[in-house]
Amino acid sequence: MSFEEQYDSGRYGAAPPPSQRYEGGQPAFGPSGATTAAARPPTATAVPSGPYMRVVRASYGAGTKLIDVTATLQQLIFNKGGLTLDAFGYTTLRPNGCMNALFGDPAPGEDKQLLFSFEVVGTPKLLTKPEDIKKRVVAMMVTMVVAMGRAQMTLTMDHLYTKTTGKSSPPEEVKLFCADIVKASYGLENRVYDVTTTLRIMLSEQGGKGLRAFGYTLKPNGCMNKAFGDPAPGKDKILTVEYLWRTPVLAYAIDEDKKVSLNFEALRPLL
Repeated sequence: MSFEEQYDSGRYGAAPPPSQRYEGGQPAFGPSGATTAAARPPTATAVPSGPYMRVVRASYGAGTKLIDVTATLQQLIFNKGGLTLDAFGYTTLRPNGCMNALFGDPAPGEDKQLLFSFEVVGTPKLLTKPEDIKKRVVAMMVTMVVAMGRAQMTLTMDHLYTKTTGKSSPPEEVKLFCADIVKASYGLENRVYDVTTTLRIMLSEQGGKGLRAFGYTLKPNGCMNKAFGDPAPGKDKILTVEYLWRTPVLAYAIDEDKKVSLNFEALRPLL
């Protein structure tokens, strides 16, 4: 599937092939070159206070004739509220229907590309869990049910999307997000253990998308005391987890003036 088809179909998960992908700060097709072309950045808008698409790096040009357009592309996203990039393709000539009009022309007469990488990082959320109730963290929704005589809590982004919007089919973008544990503690009052590292290891062992544990039904960590130790013997303890949701860094290569359409706005309530 071509890059244009990926954008047209709304599929953002596939990264460009190695010949069209850049990582570590440099495009794969050559180092940045000097240019006298002047870019026309969009009108400045304040950085959003909530989650947004963060442009890691963006370059525009051909061969070694490249210009850094990171700030310009980032501002374009800010102007759309922070979670949307919808531009180019000549569908709206003003202000950003043409890449040359926005960035300048570093290689007149040559076929150019826009190469960029970005990530979406959510804001921290807080999860508190009574001792030894089974917990599942896969995306972003809290659902309480009763099973085997014990309450279970499930956190999934697709379920939260359905509950929030009433739509049964969440967008494909939910599959891009991974859980990121900021910090975690287990105990009661001033008798607590820092269990951040332990939970991060458990999350990594389960693939990073989510975490399922405890409730006495899962091994090896069916019991919180077994996983963390017991900071307050004989007391009912609480597991407190601060976490957020984020995508990996995603990279794209777009031919000159092909339409770019990336939209995470539907997930804003979850982020």
